[in-house]
This record gives sequence, structure tokens and C-alpha cells, in this order.
Amino acid sequence: MRAKAVPPVSGQRELLQAKVLQPLRETYDALTKTEKKIASYFLSRPDCLVLETAATIAGNVGVSPMTVGRFLRKLGFDG
Repeated sequence: MRAKAVPPVSGQRELLQAKVLQPLRETYDALTKTEKKIASYFLSRPDCLVLETAATIAGNVGVSPMTVGRFLRKLGFDG
């Protein structure tokens, strides 16, 4: 049986907001069309960064998992 995914707690949400979501909002206009699709998904569903795999995000956005991976690395995430 799979464990239920637990959304990030308050401190994690604040860190996510400060380190990822706010910079995304500030640089949104400079992103490519594809990056904007991914960024919009992240901004509308911030918990997806913690709870979903790159492949799941890619399928939901309509891009390849490699594209999501490149974008996440551009944001400073590893792997």
C-alpha cells in the first residue's frame, strides 16, 4: 500500500515561496515559451515541486521530462 503524499509544512512553504516561486514570478517575462508553461504550472500548483516527479509534471504540462529536468536545474535544483 502506498503512503499518502503529505504537502509541505509551513516553514517549507515559506522556503519554497522565497527560493523558487518569487524568483519565478520576477523573471517570468524573460522565460522562453516552454519555460513559461512549466513556470505557470509551478506557480498554480506549488506543492507539485515537492510531490510530483519530473515525468508527471512533464505529462501534465505537455513537455518532455528532459525539458522539466533542464528547467529545474536552471532553477538550481540537482538531478
